[in-house]
Amino acid sequence: MIERDDLQSALEMAQEQGVSTSLYFILRSGPKKSRAAGEAPYDLLRARMTQPIADEFRKALTGWLERLLANEELAFVDFDPFSTTDRNKAERQDVEEVPGLTEMLERMDSPADVEFANLDSGDFFNTLWAYAVFVHVARGRAAYFRKFSPSKVIEGSGPLKAFVDKGALTKIDSSVFNFDQQADALVIGDEVLVLQKTYFEQIFELTARIYGPQADAAIHKLAASGLLSDWKALEEACEGDEGKLKKLADIDKNIPLEKITFEKLEAVQRHWGVDVKLDPDSRQVVVDPKKAWNILKLIDDDHLSSPMTRERYEVQSKRKVPPRPGAPAGGGRRRKTKSAKRGKPA
Repeated sequence: MIERDDLQSALEMAQEQGVSTSLYFILRSGPKKSRAAGEAPYDLLRARMTQPIADEFRKALTGWLERLLANEELAFVDFDPFSTTDRNKAERQDVEEVPGLTEMLERMDSPADVEFANLDSGDFFNTLWAYAVFVHVARGRAAYFRKFSPSKVIEGSGPLKAFVDKGALTKIDSSVFNFDQQADALVIGDEVLVLQKTYFEQIFELTARIYGPQADAAIHKLAASGLLSDWKALEEACEGDEGKLKKLADIDKNIPLEKITFEKLEAVQRHWGVDVKLDPDSRQVVVDPKKAWNILKLIDDDHLSSPMTRERYEVQSKRKVPPRPGAPAGGGRRRKTKSAKRGKPA
């Protein structure tokens, strides 16, 4: 497992004079199902860039290494997609466990064999999925990956697209790519340090692989519970939707469905005004595919109250809080997270 000494060694090698840096563009190719199964690799193209730009990319990598090393409480743990983000923990995973990453890194290590990207192509940025900065250190690997966002590109030739030059607005004739210094994953040697889970999962299309089994388990449990009028319709409504797959996985992991009754669902639906139809005759949630997300949030217990302010919240994420010794049992409330959204008073 990676240790602090590995980060320090990578930092020192990346800071050596004469170390070259390559920027690679990662494009998706082939059907998504094939890519997830490892049948069709990503397309990889190299960027032409000036030395000052290459130096800035190298500084971005060394900056991340310096920040990690500055945290004396940092501990290295195995990657857990369901764990809570903790600045004092660096989640790691073997490179070979990430689909397509080993082959991609091997190609990056030989830049002369990778074709240059045609950045003048009109549709290039429409197919760009992510990019990677690879610093060619003496031993091992040092690289970082970043998910691409279309908002980072300002395409030229527009009549009102301009930049400031010596205090005056000047027309942009070429596309401008506004890179930042953020990273979603670092590769040090044969291991990946996951910095931004969501983007890391998106870059390597891990959602179905990671959350699929638990999402399937949740659907089967919901089918057996009899709470839904048409569990198959809910399954179809969630297929291919990364957010809904994660929600189903969360239900499987955290929600004891055997404790959920129609009366409890009805009470929550009525009290919070959840836009879900309940059938008192069949005592089931009526599955409307258009309301799939509302159904999942209802079952995932996302409608909570604060015991301090008596405010009601619809939360986007949550974590269970262990009961305090001596505290009354069965309070049924959970600590709100920063991502909670305040609801309207009753």
